[in-house]
Formats: sequence, C-alpha cells, structure tokens
Amino acid sequence: MDGNLRAGAAADWLRLVQAMALCGRQLRRALAELAAPSGLSDTECLILWACCEAPPEGQGQHELVTLLGVSPAQLSNLVEQLSSQGWIVGRRPAHDRRRQYWRLSDEGQRLVAELLAGVNQWLLTSTQPLSSADQRALQDRLATLGAAVTITPCRAKEAA
Repeated sequence: MDGNLRAGAAADWLRLVQAMALCGRQLRRALAELAAPSGLSDTECLILWACCEAPPEGQGQHELVTLLGVSPAQLSNLVEQLSSQGWIVGRRPAHDRRRQYWRLSDEGQRLVAELLAGVNQWLLTSTQPLSSADQRALQDRLATLGAAVTITPCRAKEAA
C-alpha cells in the first residue's frame, strides 16, 4: 500500500473514527455487563440515565433518539418496555400532543440508584485510565467534535 495514502488529515480522521468506534463498543459492552443483573440492556440503561438527567418536564422522545443514535421505532419499543416495567412515565404536553416526554418513576429512580452503585463499585475495583476531570474534559471535546461534524447529502456527493 502506498505510504502516501496513510498520511495526512483524512487518514488521521479515519483512524480517529476507528478508535472511537472501538472504544464505544468496549464501553457499551462494559455497561451491558453492569446493567445485566438488573435485567437491562446497555441501551435501556442509557435511556434511564438520560431520563435521570432530564429537565423537570422530562426527556423528549425525539431527543432520546438523537442522544442514543437509535431509530424512532426502536426507541418507541424501548420506552414502552421501560414504561410497562414501571421505570419511566410518559407525558404529552397540552400545547403539542405529538411530543412525548419521559421521566423516571420512583421505582426508576431506585433502579438508577442501584445501577450507579454498581458502576461506582466497579470503578473502585478496576483500573481507570482517566480521572473524573479527564473524563469531563474528554466529554467536552467529543461534544465539540460531534457538533462540528455535519455532512449534508450535497457535501457527501462533493466529497466523493
């Protein structure tokens, strides 16, 4: 393979995408193991966490789709399952009946507290390469990167 193909900004960007994808899979796998004793998948755990961090009106269903990177149909199924378990409650605002907002129920808050305790225990017994401050800094950098990465269909054609 020509060494010139492996050099430059485009090659660096592709390596970054690969590294982030691998890291994301590893983090999700760890989360799935930590959530399994509660009978939750990693995605369900992330939905509960998003609802925990939601504003008082709840987490919008559309925002959950964007946050979790799942299809609207998949998310709809997941929130209905979590709702049927009594862990989240939905609400439709009177001014826009098309929107759906989700909040943790009391039982959901207890479940998230158990999940957090399990994660904290795991963090105490495992070697963590990043301090809490480093994790927050990385989250900020990733948010900046994610916000800057937008490609429209027209730009995709132009890039090809």
